[in-house]
Amino acid sequence: MIEQTLDIPAVVVEFLEVAVHVLLHSRKLYPDGIFRLKKKYGVPVHVSVHPELNKYITNSLAAIKHLLIAEDLKQVDICFFNDKGLLAERFVFYLKNISPFSTDSQVSFLPHLKESFRAFCLKLSVNSNFMKSLPKGSTFKIFIHTSEASSLAMNEDSAFQQFPWIEAEKRDVTIENPKIFPVRNIETDIMNIHIYSEENNASNSDVTMPFEISSDS
Repeated sequence: MIEQTLDIPAVVVEFLEVAVHVLLHSRKLYPDGIFRLKKKYGVPVHVSVHPELNKYITNSLAAIKHLLIAEDLKQVDICFFNDKGLLAERFVFYLKNISPFSTDSQVSFLPHLKESFRAFCLKLSVNSNFMKSLPKGSTFKIFIHTSEASSLAMNEDSAFQQFPWIEAEKRDVTIENPKIFPVRNIETDIMNIHIYSEENNASNSDVTMPFEISSDS
């Protein structure tokens, strides 16, 4: 009998990839013309076809998968900055109890996971209706929270020399007294992902805090 295995890092990375594309479209950061409809988790979602944008997303996901396999990925933030370069909102994916290895019995959780991912895509479209519109000229960055040891190891890894990661500015990763929108909690025996968004209530406030690794878009 051949034992089935589930590539958990690949499952998480695929979900985060879909999440990034859905967020970029729903927050109207780019023209509708650079997106195409594709079916993911049983629902149509908008996916970017812009080469440079997709290269940034792909390189970010490669680093995320690397850290998932190393079991040292704590959190992923997708941050949106207004036309003045100030942090306007942050989507947080807090990851816990994710192992790169699976057992035969854990494969049965995949349909439940995909249903949770589907619910996230649907919930996001609803949540976006309650968030302030981003001004023209807004940008985004992907931030990865990991240990200092892993960040140093990645900087020395030849695989990441063409896409180096740097320590983030404090003002780029924390919103003071944010308006919080719960999005989705995904809890199974093989992974826990808590997703929420933060919106900056102040129009021109400066922000501060955490330590993680980031790459500019």
